[in-house]
Amino acid sequence: MSLLRPRHLPTLSTGNRSATRAQNYPSLFDGIVAGAPSNFYPDVLMWLLWSGVHQTPVFGQPAVVSPAKRTAITQRVLQACDGLDGLMDGQITNPRACVFNIDSMGPAGDNTLTAAELAVVKAMYAGTTSETGPQRYTGAKFGSEADFDPNFADNGGYGPFIGHYVYGVLSPPFDWRRDVNFSTVYDQVKAFVTPVTASPSPDLTAFRNHGGKLIQFAGWNDSVVPPDGSVNYYHALTLFEKLHTLPSPIIDTLVNNLSPQDVALTAQFLGDQVRQYHRLFMLPATAHCGGSTGPNSIGGGMPEPPAAFRDADHHVVSAVIKWVEQGVAPDKIIATKFSGSALTLSRPVCPYPAQAVYNGSGDVTVASNFTCVQQVESASSIGSGDIIEIKNSLTQRGLELPNR
Repeated sequence: MSLLRPRHLPTLSTGNRSATRAQNYPSLFDGIVAGAPSNFYPDVLMWLLWSGVHQTPVFGQPAVVSPAKRTAITQRVLQACDGLDGLMDGQITNPRACVFNIDSMGPAGDNTLTAAELAVVKAMYAGTTSETGPQRYTGAKFGSEADFDPNFADNGGYGPFIGHYVYGVLSPPFDWRRDVNFSTVYDQVKAFVTPVTASPSPDLTAFRNHGGKLIQFAGWNDSVVPPDGSVNYYHALTLFEKLHTLPSPIIDTLVNNLSPQDVALTAQFLGDQVRQYHRLFMLPATAHCGGSTGPNSIGGGMPEPPAAFRDADHHVVSAVIKWVEQGVAPDKIIATKFSGSALTLSRPVCPYPAQAVYNGSGDVTVASNFTCVQQVESASSIGSGDIIEIKNSLTQRGLELPNR
C-alpha cells in the first residue's frame, strides 16, 4: 500500500476534527497532528459562554478585570509556582502542580482585586459550574491570567451559535448573556450538539493496528480551549488500554467509580503503551494557537518557524512524518521563539508527562541545556472536572462515530 502523507488539521475545532479522524477513519491516515483540540466540544462551547458572561457581562463594555490586573495576577502566580521545575524563567512547566491562593489578592488580602474582580478570576479557574454547584468542565490554569480572552464568545460568534442550536434561531430574543442557565441550558446544548460532535473515543485500536501515529499538542495558557481536555484524553487512552478487554458492563461500573488514584496509577503503568501511537506535548506559557511569552513556534497551527527550523526536531508535522516513515518517535519537540528572524528562545517540549528540566549550567534560553525527565502525575492534581471529562471519553469507547 502506498504511504499517505500525514494529515494535519490544526487549531480550535479543526484540531478536534484531526483527532477524531483517528477514531472515525483509521485506515485513511497514517499520521495525524491535532493542535489545541476542543476534544469535549459541547463543553467547550458552554465554557466559552461561561468565560464571556463572567469576564464581559455587559456587551461592548470593558472586561471586569483589566489587562493590567490580569498581568499582575500572572506575575504573582509566577512568584509562587515558576520555581517548581527548579528554574525561575517566567514559565510554569506544569500548572497542574501549581497551588496559589488568589484570595491573597482580594479584599481579604492586599486589595489588588475588588470583590467583583476576584469573583471573575475564581470563575475562570473553576470552570463551568452549574447553579447547584457541581463542576461541569475544567477552567483556565494558574499562570494563564494575562492570556484570558474576555471577548472570544463575541468575536468567535459562539453566543449566536449556541442560540441557533438550542432555540433554533440565530437572532434575538435569545440573549446568551441573559438567558443561559448553566444547569438546564448546559444539558440542552449537550443534547443538541453531541449528535454532531462529542467527547473523543479512546478506542484508537484500528488506527493503532493500521500503524497510525498521532501527535497532539496544546498550550498550558490556553483560555479558549482549557488545556486539561488534552491531558484528560491522554488519561482516557491509558485507562482504555487497561479496561478494553473486560466485558462492557464491568467497564461501565469501573468508569462510574473512577477515582483520581485510578487515573494516576494507570497512567504511570500504561503511559508507555499509549505513547507507542499517541504522544501529547504541552507547551508552557503558550496561549490558544500560539501567543503569550513561551516558545511556541512548532508549526501545525502554532506559529511557523523559519524554514531552517522545520525539521523533525522542531516542527510537529515533520516529526509525525518521521515517526510514520522511519519509525522514529519524537522524544521531544524543540519549541522556538523569534524576534523577527532572530532566535531568542528554544526549549524542548516533552511527551506528557515528561518535563524539560534544566541541566544546571549553560544559557537557559538554549534547548540543549535541558533534558526531558519522566514525571509521575500526582492524584492530587486530578480534580472532579478531570474525572468528568475522562468518564465522558471512556463512555464513547468503541463508537465509530460520536453519538452522545
